[in-house]
Amino acid sequence: MTADAPAVRGPGTVEWAAIGLLLVGGFVIPVAGWMLGVALLWISRAWTVREKLVGTFVLPGGLLAPFALMVAASSVTLQLSSVAAAFLLAALCAIPVGTAVFLARRARRPAPAG
Repeated sequence: MTADAPAVRGPGTVEWAAIGLLLVGGFVIPVAGWMLGVALLWISRAWTVREKLVGTFVLPGGLLAPFALMVAASSVTLQLSSVAAAFLLAALCAIPVGTAVFLARRARRPAPAG
């Protein structure tokens, strides 16, 4: 690190809350929990605009989307094989988890001055 570069530190309370709510906020407070996570994501200075767009638009709703699909699939006869359904569910769960990991790894905040 050079003398001109600001010191950075890892995610703080707002960042961890944003990541958690983006992942499971839809379960905590249906739909509004995820939206609160998006709001925290956008007010944080820890991420770039590109990273915030990823957190917002890569499978909105977090793990609520795969759960809703699972509930819908159990009440409606789908023409998918059980292997295809399991693969789809695994992929839909992996996407928000991957997004949360991405945001956690990319989070950086300027250190306080002084």
